[in-house]
Amino acid sequence: MIGKRWNGVIIEALLTRALRFSELRGAIPEITPAMLSQRLKELERQQLVRREVSAERPVEVTYSLTAVGRQLSVVLDAVAEWSLGWSGEEGKGRLWNSASTHSAS
Repeated sequence: MIGKRWNGVIIEALLTRALRFSELRGAIPEITPAMLSQRLKELERQQLVRREVSAERPVEVTYSLTAVGRQLSVVLDAVAEWSLGWSGEEGKGRLWNSASTHSAS
């Protein structure tokens, strides 16, 4: 689910706090409103995101991560750390040397 385009970015944005749709759009300006809506519905079906509608007027809809969704922070952190290792020549060498050391053992 996090491998689908935009899902990781949406989850990352929601890690800080609950956000309204317009706030998510502001945090991810490259995503279209239709795609954001589609991805939020998918994440909600997967029980990673919770959609809350206020009973007040005007109605306010906010999106937040469920407990399961919050657990993905560990996965996203690991992916971010891994990608930093591949972002430059120094990182490539470090990961390559590490992989070479492990394969030689």
